[in-house]
Amino acid sequence: MVTYDSGLLQEYADRLHRTAAGTELMYAVGGVLTGASIGLVARDVQTTAVAAILVGAIGYIVGRAMGFRLKLQAQLALCQAQIEKNTRGGERPR
Repeated sequence: MVTYDSGLLQEYADRLHRTAAGTELMYAVGGVLTGASIGLVARDVQTTAVAAILVGAIGYIVGRAMGFRLKLQAQLALCQAQIEKNTRGGERPR
């Protein structure tokens, strides 16, 4: 039989926040590496640098959006936990 565990929502929110913290950096670095790889095809240092910067910036923007979404999910979980805490043990309306 599965029972309610109030700590589970807090653990889920904590994990989401930790994941969100590294998401921007991960996407930005991935974008820079991808852009550099694309630029290397042209065999031109300037093209490689421009491609790395542009794709890195796009990666950063996408990473920020993904991080925000994860933080929002964490806040929703914490909100649910707070609602449960506020309504626990209260009398039911008639």
